[in-house]
Amino acid sequence: ESLAPSVKPLLDALGLDLERDGHLPCYGHRSTWGSDVPVEMCFDFNPYGHGWHLDRARFEERLAELAGCPRLLNTRIVDVESGWRVITDRETILADFLIDATGRRAALARRLGARIVRDDTLFAHVFFIDRGQGTGNGGQVEPYTENTTCAPFPVPCPLIDDTYTTIEAAEDGWWYRAPVPNGRTVAMFVSDHRVHDAHIVDASSARLDRVTGDRWLAIGDAATALDPLSSHGLGNALFTGMRAAEAIATGDFAAYEHDVGVVWSAYVSRRRELYAQERRWPSSPFWSKRYIAPA
Repeated sequence: ESLAPSVKPLLDALGLDLERDGHLPCYGHRSTWGSDVPVEMCFDFNPYGHGWHLDRARFEERLAELAGCPRLLNTRIVDVESGWRVITDRETILADFLIDATGRRAALARRLGARIVRDDTLFAHVFFIDRGQGTGNGGQVEPYTENTTCAPFPVPCPLIDDTYTTIEAAEDGWWYRAPVPNGRTVAMFVSDHRVHDAHIVDASSARLDRVTGDRWLAIGDAATALDPLSSHGLGNALFTGMRAAEAIATGDFAAYEHDVGVVWSAYVSRRRELYAQERRWPSSPFWSKRYIAPA
């Protein structure tokens, strides 16, 4: 639900006006990481200005409008045959080129022979809090599911009263909290311990062993899935989508593969540096495996 300030050039290139669309500005970042003292980073001096907290449904509707192509909602791909002949549970579609935008499943790329390579395994327990229902632990909570319904849920973290995103390390993982439009807060606890719960989502770092093939390529999380700590998941999706369009137009798929690889390498290096900074719980299984980054 968040976009970092550095995404602004991509938004400008797409002609997206997030202020007009009613998204919530993000003016900074607050973290309790590596010590008990919170550290704030204000975006006032960022060359790209502030970031954004998104209304995701509205944001994706706008992207679909910009794309200007038909959308098949509530449609499942049954099979993909060479040609390309895409068989869905509603109709059969003929295509010259396939773009895998199926997220972390990379469903099309794996069907075509690509393999997911994990760099780290994480899970996130995600839920929404209605800030209008009070403060502290008294808010109404809306778990993050495909068919969301309001349900009571224990809220072990305070609600947010400003526009900052908040990251807070804990013994077994870390918390993320941020306000989103319509008076709500999104919160998640990230750990490598998975419990049997419908609201757990995959937050691992993973990539495809190849992101292009014969008349197909992968973008976004299907190509490279990022740890939410990076705050660049949506930015990466926009970047790879735009670069993929250029590659298809020019036929230069080697350049696309190279660019995706460069971004992935920089991301992995930075992520390991960030996790290595937190050393308050040396006996914690979560942190001990991340103190010394593998070569």
